[in-house]
Amino acid sequence: MNPNRPQKPTGHGSGFHPMGYLWDIAGVATCPMPYQFPCFQAPQVLFVAMFTGIVEELGTVIDSRPVTTEWGAGVRLRIAASTVLEGSGLGASIAVNGCCLTLVDQGTDANSSWWDTDVSQETLDRTTVGAMNVGDRVNLERPMALGDRLGGHMVLGHVDGVGEVVSPAPDLVVRVPQTMMRYLVEKGSVTVDGISLTAFDITVDTFRVAVIPHTAQVTTLGFRPSGSKVNLEMDVLAKHIERLVEPYKK
Repeated sequence: MNPNRPQKPTGHGSGFHPMGYLWDIAGVATCPMPYQFPCFQAPQVLFVAMFTGIVEELGTVIDSRPVTTEWGAGVRLRIAASTVLEGSGLGASIAVNGCCLTLVDQGTDANSSWWDTDVSQETLDRTTVGAMNVGDRVNLERPMALGDRLGGHMVLGHVDGVGEVVSPAPDLVVRVPQTMMRYLVEKGSVTVDGISLTAFDITVDTFRVAVIPHTAQVTTLGFRPSGSKVNLEMDVLAKHIERLVEPYKK
C-alpha cells in the first residue's frame, strides 16, 4: 500500500477522492484522475448505487410484459415518471418500491414521460415486483449523489424479504419473517417499500411505525391496506456487524 495515496473513507464503495484519486473495489486509491494526468487509463471499477429511503415521487406502472432473453425469462416494466428521470440516462439505477432496478429505455408519449426496466426472475421471486399490475403506484428514488444530505438512512435497494401490513398507516404495523427480526432494534431504521422508517414496539415478528400525514400523502403507505405485501430491507450496518462478529462467537 502506498502511504502517499489517500485511503477510502469508511462506508464508501468504489469512487472518486476529492484530490483526484480513484478507488478500486478493494478500497485502494489506484491512480489519479484524467484531468490531472492526460495519460490516465481508467481501471475497471464497480460503482454501487446507494439510496436514502426518501421517496422522490410516485410513479405509475403503465405496462408489464414478459420477455425472454439470452439470460433467461423475466419481465419488462414501463413506469410513468418525471422527477427521477432528470439526470438519469441509460444504465441509471432507480429504486422502485425499494428495489434497485436499471433504466434500459426511456421516452415521452402524449400523456407523460416514462422509463423501462428489465426485471429478472430472481427479483420477481424475492420481491413484490412480480405482483405489480398496470395502474399500480410505486415509490421512486434516484441514488444519492456524493455530497448530498443523507435524509433517511443508508439503503442499498437490495430487498431482504417480503413483509405484510397488519395494520395500515398512520398506526402502521408490519409482520416480518422471523429470520430478519434480529436486525431490528427499538427506534432503529428499516426500509418498507423503499421508505426509510423508524421502528418501535418490536415483537417476535412485527414492528410498528407512526406514519406522519406527509409520508402517507407522498408514498404508497397512504393506500396500503391490511394484508398488503411490502418489500423490506433491513439496516445494512446491522448485517455487516453480524458478519464481522460471527467468527468471535463462542
